[in-house]
Amino acid sequence: MDNGEESRLSLRAARPGFRVAQCGGASALDLHSGPAPGAALAFSVLADRYLKEHAALHKKPRSYLRNVASTKLLKVVFGERLLKNITPADVHAFILHRKEQGKSGATINGEIALLSHMFTWGNKLKLIAHHPVRGVGYLKARRRERYLTHEEIQQLLNASTGDLQDMVILSLGTGMRASYTPQLTFHLFCLS
Repeated sequence: MDNGEESRLSLRAARPGFRVAQCGGASALDLHSGPAPGAALAFSVLADRYLKEHAALHKKPRSYLRNVASTKLLKVVFGERLLKNITPADVHAFILHRKEQGKSGATINGEIALLSHMFTWGNKLKLIAHHPVRGVGYLKARRRERYLTHEEIQQLLNASTGDLQDMVILSLGTGMRASYTPQLTFHLFCLS
């Protein structure tokens, strides 16, 4: 078996929904996996595929875990309903239900954003033809601001040394995000 044949077999094993087609002696990847648009696809199938094929590959671990938790809730509500039967009115009813449960606007907005992204992703893959979340507004949410206490600042300074401690002091003194401090260069500072 030549190296090309091995790669085709490993591709088949890695992605069972994908097919390798022979085109005049050469092989071409057939990316049309899954049902045709408008086919009877349940929401739970879309949600599982989204988590496996998109969120697990493209999101940071903490975002992925938040998506998994929100997906469990969305699957309870929309579950085995066919995607084509989910309407903007259903999404609005979900928002009202979550608000009645006492959930904050930010929590509900996060769940709606995930639901919207699932449908957008499904549209890109041609799994569905409509987007029931499009046009549904987000709720007003309070911005969360949290400040370190004096004790937390002291613990942070005690735990850091060297360049890290310098970055911590700079961030605390200026309010700059910690992720921006490594990008700073000397010419950005005016020492006069």
